[in-house]
Amino acid sequence: MTPRPPSLRGLDDPDDLARYLDLREERDRIDAELSALAPVILRALEDEDDGRFCVRGLTLEARVRRTYAYSEEERETAQYLSDLRAAERSRGLATVTAATGYVRVSKTPAVEADRLRALSAEAVTAARAAA
Repeated sequence: MTPRPPSLRGLDDPDDLARYLDLREERDRIDAELSALAPVILRALEDEDDGRFCVRGLTLEARVRRTYAYSEEERETAQYLSDLRAAERSRGLATVTAATGYVRVSKTPAVEADRLRALSAEAVTAARAAA
């Protein structure tokens, strides 16, 4: 019998965690493929008379996103505003208008990963002994 990977205690279905992580990996693969195809599609759209193409109920358009460099005065003003906002937060003058929870996923450092693997191995050994 293959042991189940560790799961979150609060999940009704322990498979939800594996599915979530699998979907994230799939999304990363799809995003990488889309990024590789985007320049090819953009060049083809630019060859169209109006930079547009309709297919499968969708309209694809060639667009340009511009990035600007601003003056030192603007950068100083932006920094001043950022500092002012931080000061208002620390003094309690700023009010929270929304707080949204999210899941942060990051690589586990090797030492922590080894510790978690050891804990999982102990759990598997205990489960086998109990069976």
